[in-house]
Amino acid sequence: MSTVNQIIDQIRWTGKGYARPRGLPYLLNSFKALAKARILTDAADDRLADALEGCAAQPDLFFNDIIVRVLADPDNFRNRAIWAFYWAVVEAEHDLARDYDLNANEDGLNGAFLKTIVSSARAFQHGSISDGARTMIGATHLVRKWNEGRTGADFAMVLAFQEDGVARYFTTIVQAKIAKRRSVNIDRAAGETTQLEKLYASGIGQYLFYNEFESNVPTGMSAQLVYDQHKANYVDSLDFGDDFAARMALLVPYEQVVDAPALDSPEAALERVFSTHIPDIAHYPVLVAVLNERGFSHDEVEAVQKRWNKALERCERAYRAQHTPDDDRENDATGFNI
Repeated sequence: MSTVNQIIDQIRWTGKGYARPRGLPYLLNSFKALAKARILTDAADDRLADALEGCAAQPDLFFNDIIVRVLADPDNFRNRAIWAFYWAVVEAEHDLARDYDLNANEDGLNGAFLKTIVSSARAFQHGSISDGARTMIGATHLVRKWNEGRTGADFAMVLAFQEDGVARYFTTIVQAKIAKRRSVNIDRAAGETTQLEKLYASGIGQYLFYNEFESNVPTGMSAQLVYDQHKANYVDSLDFGDDFAARMALLVPYEQVVDAPALDSPEAALERVFSTHIPDIAHYPVLVAVLNERGFSHDEVEAVQKRWNKALERCERAYRAQHTPDDDRENDATGFNI
């Protein structure tokens, strides 16, 4: 079981990712976004702003001033479950960087990354690392094959955020790309259109870049940004990219986005990800993260698994009612497993 201090020691030891800020301008922008989203407390926002200003002039200060002094402390987050989720993804992305396989394809990297996020999150499941820091991440459909031509995406994530007894749900679909250099070709067909157009049209699409240079730590970028600012076939994975763990934390805004559609149940969240009008439900890998400020008992873990599996079964039934048996030939879901 990793603690945040162990994760930090590992990052220092590998010398990658957060430990190598020079030449990685996306890092500073990522954490400016955390402050704007009010993920951190007011006092932590002030400390982060001061640290960001200092790091802009001296990048070598980044690791200690931002990661160790601000983000490693759960008291600096408005909700400790978001802190736990953020650090689970941090550990996963640095594990990926440490053991990066240059021979792996996107499918292999996606599978390894998602499974590592699930594994990392188990350390935070019962709040044993820090009082009040709890997160539960279950992997669903990871053994399924999928057809990214239908949505332009490789996998999806659903975050169920519990606060003061109220559940909110946030979703994203992700298209992964291997970046052998900073300039990445994103010109890919998806059915009768392109991956970018489908990601953009979804309203919840983003890119994930597996960077095979500099630090090997993945970066992320919204499909909206790519669509608005990059009409060409290539995009810079660093200049406009964010640290992927920070992007995942930003999926849960502390203050509700005014024009964001309300998702009030697991079924609503899954329907947003799996349109029942197309057979994505049989092909789409999805990660479900349940974030809660109080601890999860064994019975609660089982109840969460059962609740999400029922939601998946309802989506399956809706899908099967609209598609032929041939559409199910690759359907070998694992269900919600923690």
